[in-house]
Amino acid sequence: MSGKVMETTPPQGMAFWERLSAVINNNPVQARDLFYMGMLRPLGIEKGKEFKPDERQRAILEEAARMGDAMGRVMLMEGPHRFGNPEPFPGTNWHWVFQVNPVQQTDTYGQIDERLHYTYGAIYTTPALGVMKAGPGGNYVQAFMDKDGNRLFGEKSFRLHLPANAPAEQFWSLTVYDTGTRSMVQNPSNDAARSSLDKLKTNTDGSVDLYFGPAGSAPAGLEANWIETLPGRGWYPMLRFYTPKAGLFDGTWKLPDIELVK
Repeated sequence: MSGKVMETTPPQGMAFWERLSAVINNNPVQARDLFYMGMLRPLGIEKGKEFKPDERQRAILEEAARMGDAMGRVMLMEGPHRFGNPEPFPGTNWHWVFQVNPVQQTDTYGQIDERLHYTYGAIYTTPALGVMKAGPGGNYVQAFMDKDGNRLFGEKSFRLHLPANAPAEQFWSLTVYDTGTRSMVQNPSNDAARSSLDKLKTNTDGSVDLYFGPAGSAPAGLEANWIETLPGRGWYPMLRFYTPKAGLFDGTWKLPDIELVK
């Protein structure tokens, strides 16, 4: 870790549209994005042209940027409920991270909502990720609610039970993200992840209990299994399986929901 802070959130307001215009002008247009380009033309954003909105347009675009950000946040957290795709662990609040495929379209439609769901919270796709079978590559799951259907907030304490024999040939890794920034939580220890490569405290059956909560809430003797969260900030976990095993897909290994520690 360099200790340097890196800003990974997109710009807000007019800065968003200005950045978008610059990106379009400095990169080739993909065939899958042509319909987006058509939607941007009336806004004055077109490849090879300078973006020069007047004051009226600026006011509209400022509001549109705020609305678009809110729509993206809702799609990230609620999108899987409307997509109708199979869930990794039926009956829980866990969802597959990769609802979109690497080319962002199927044979019959462009994955507009799926694209927004994924790219609002992440950056890149690759054919090696999201493959729905055992073998090389990786697949991820994430959750935005606890067992009772409540959001995860940093001032409360939670527990996640990982059953034994997690279906990852290489390793599994869990990272805690801030719902406001979609970046790793910025806790004082600069430590937002735990993995099977760490020296975790395991239960007698080989399972692992991970804990999340504000400063001072780590259970005695289980500090290695605890990630600090920040009061007043929402968070969500992403659990990654590298070289996943069949148990991740065939229902023989099931991950329970995160539970509030009362």
